[in-house]
Amino acid sequence: MLEKLKRLLGVDTNSSAAIETALAEIDLDALRETQSRIGSERQALLLSGTDEQVLDAERRLDGARLDLERATLAHDALTAKLAEARVKEIEGTYLTAHAETEAARAAWAAKVRRELPKVEKTMASIFEEADAVSQRIRALRRLREPHDYTGDIVDQLYRWLDTFHGTLEVRHLGSTLRVPT
Repeated sequence: MLEKLKRLLGVDTNSSAAIETALAEIDLDALRETQSRIGSERQALLLSGTDEQVLDAERRLDGARLDLERATLAHDALTAKLAEARVKEIEGTYLTAHAETEAARAAWAAKVRRELPKVEKTMASIFEEADAVSQRIRALRRLREPHDYTGDIVDQLYRWLDTFHGTLEVRHLGSTLRVPT
């Protein structure tokens, strides 16, 4: 039993699975049962057996007691090692996830630094086009106001222009663009 316990105590302390396997090999209940059974045999031999039989039962009982005590100590030591291994595994998982998250954040920040100037140019171009369209619409409205146009096509054009009286406004560089809502 002692050699088996020494082997079990020498398992890889970095692996909770290896420690759990070692713990499963220590059957404290079976050792308690063996000690109890030998104790009962010894008691029965006290009144019915020879001195040699009683002393043999006492040696076996001492051996069973030592096995149980050693196994209990080994079980407790492995349980402590298991707790430490689980903490290390959780820390390792956290540190790995942290490193992966930090790498993703750094990649995103680099992409933003690389792409933002392009986006800013594109948005500036969009707002410049919006300003130009807005100026053309205002110019077209100014053309319409002094004249009294009639006809279906012109009326449709006016109705279409009236759709630009929405409430959504985009402000850029001091100008306002009204977009239909």
